[in-house]
Amino acid sequence: MNKWVLIPIIVLLVVANATIGVFLGIQNSQLQKALSQMETLDDSLSMVSSNVSGLDGKFSTLEEDIWNSLDEVQTDVLDIQGTVTEIDSGLGSLDASVQDVKNDLSAIEGNFSNIEDNVSGIGNRISSIEDDITGIDSNLASVSQNVTELVEKDQAVIKLASSVKASVVRIEVETDTYIGTGSGVIVTKNGWIITNIHVVEGANEIDITLENGENYSGIVSSVYYHDYLDIALVKIDSIRTDFPIAKIGKSDEMVVGQEIIAVGYPYAFELGYPATVTRGIVSAIRNLYGDTYIQFDAAVNPGNSGGPLLNLDGEVIGIVTLGLVEGLHFAIPIEYTLPWPEDVS
Repeated sequence: MNKWVLIPIIVLLVVANATIGVFLGIQNSQLQKALSQMETLDDSLSMVSSNVSGLDGKFSTLEEDIWNSLDEVQTDVLDIQGTVTEIDSGLGSLDASVQDVKNDLSAIEGNFSNIEDNVSGIGNRISSIEDDITGIDSNLASVSQNVTELVEKDQAVIKLASSVKASVVRIEVETDTYIGTGSGVIVTKNGWIITNIHVVEGANEIDITLENGENYSGIVSSVYYHDYLDIALVKIDSIRTDFPIAKIGKSDEMVVGQEIIAVGYPYAFELGYPATVTRGIVSAIRNLYGDTYIQFDAAVNPGNSGGPLLNLDGEVIGIVTLGLVEGLHFAIPIEYTLPWPEDVS
């Protein structure tokens, strides 16, 4: 073979060998690096394996903790379910209670409606009561006025009684058969007295006593007997001209229901002095046997005969003549005693 041909081949082989050596050196260096990296990786894998083992332990522990927690959670869930059941039961009872409350509220609303009606009725009753109170106030004012009038009347009667008794006398008579008493009223200052015929009729002696206790004899004249009524005039046997006298009124002005008083000496022997004052009303104006009489209810008794019947002005409007039963008495109108003879007045 030509040496010139071998030289390039040899050169090529040398270059190739050198190249291979360089390449092998490079490969070896890289291999060494790879081996070093593999050792490092092996160490890392060992660490990872160790870490994985640690993690396995931790995972086991975590798993155990998780299962324990799950058991606790399950227990708690069961407790919660029991509580929820109780709550459901309580809610059921609460629903029933709420329904009862609703029913009660409905009943209360009905009661409130009734109460409102009752309040309205009470309001109406209060208005009625207020009207009644107004009426009562009015009535009280009227009653107060009436009481005032009654008090005034009572005071008038009290004053009247003390003023008229001075002119009313007790008459005691003695006849052939009995001793009797009656009453009379002085009508003139010189001592003429109006009384009943039946008080002085048949008298042998007449004894006249004034309210102050003064005592006189009496004189009766048949001239002054009334022709058909129970009326007589008696003269006090005295020259006095200052005897207390009664005021003369008018009986025809009397009306039924009008108040009157009667003054006299009932049961004179037993009761004596002072004169008795009784109060009543005119019960009726009656016509008896053709004559007019005043019927009254003031109490009179034996001994009142001949005494005066007076109005509340203190005026003589009649002469007491007859008492039948309690509350049924009669008086002769004063006009029947008039006119008196001239020597009487």
